[in-house]
Amino acid sequence: MLISRIRNSHKNDGYVIIVELGDYPKRIFHCKSKNDIVIRLKRIQLLQYRLRCLAREFKNIREWFPEQESASAEKMIHFLFQYDKVNIEETVRDLLNVAKSGDWDRFYSRYFSQLEWLGSASREETERQLEQLYFTKHYKKAIQDLTKKRNLEAVIFLRLLMETGIRPRDVYQMDSSCI
Repeated sequence: MLISRIRNSHKNDGYVIIVELGDYPKRIFHCKSKNDIVIRLKRIQLLQYRLRCLAREFKNIREWFPEQESASAEKMIHFLFQYDKVNIEETVRDLLNVAKSGDWDRFYSRYFSQLEWLGSASREETERQLEQLYFTKHYKKAIQDLTKKRNLEAVIFLRLLMETGIRPRDVYQMDSSCI
């Protein structure tokens, strides 16, 4: 995804922002003022950043848990398209094909209008929803890696945090009477 240019609109008073998605159709946004341009550019750049992060996250989950690839893809689709109705099976198939080929622009161009909400959503909300999706998978992967490295102290620390919900700084203040 590339913001290719901003130019004056020939038909209307205002400006046009053109977003190129590789070899796929361009997206054109009309803005009435320079303030609208700034707001739209921030949304597009935030959308671009979040989609890159989600693609990297999905790639990691696919590598860590290859047997759960389709279930992970379905969770990601439910997260991405929470406000729109899409054919889940077809969209999961598209996501898995794109993840294998690495051509994310094809996926973005096809579903751009449904994914646009990510550019205006609050950071806290998207992080909270992503944590619900993948927190336990990251926890399991961290525990597996630490166990392989025989770092049992870190394993115990993480299990204590996960099972009790205690904050890390409070663990260091504990003594034997707390246990």
